[in-house]
Amino acid sequence: RWLVSGEQRFWSCDQKLIEMNLSQIADNIPGYDKSLLTVDIFNGNGVNGFAANIAAKLRDRNFNIGRVDNAETSEFTRIYYQEEYQLAAMEIALFLEVEAVLIQDHYFDSENPVAIILGLDLVGR
Repeated sequence: RWLVSGEQRFWSCDQKLIEMNLSQIADNIPGYDKSLLTVDIFNGNGVNGFAANIAAKLRDRNFNIGRVDNAETSEFTRIYYQEEYQLAAMEIALFLEVEAVLIQDHYFDSENPVAIILGLDLVGR
């Protein structure tokens, strides 16, 4: 993003975004086609409408949203992903601004390659 100071403009990158890009390069994490990805969102924090709100924000960022539903209470946000969608899981965690637990596995209640369980760690953000 551009920062302006007086008449000068400076480019500033988010540190977490830089770290994610470095991690992608270092770990050789492949990119993915966002148009082929569908994300399921499950509310595990008990706040009414929270999952629907996150779903709308992810849609605004061109993510395809599948199922939006409730889950059992979860202390921490978890993102389940299939191997080829690791970068998507990292991007979503960055978007949520949370130290999400990334799990390379299939979430039992989801039929899509990425499923987010929104935890109590997101309440009040």
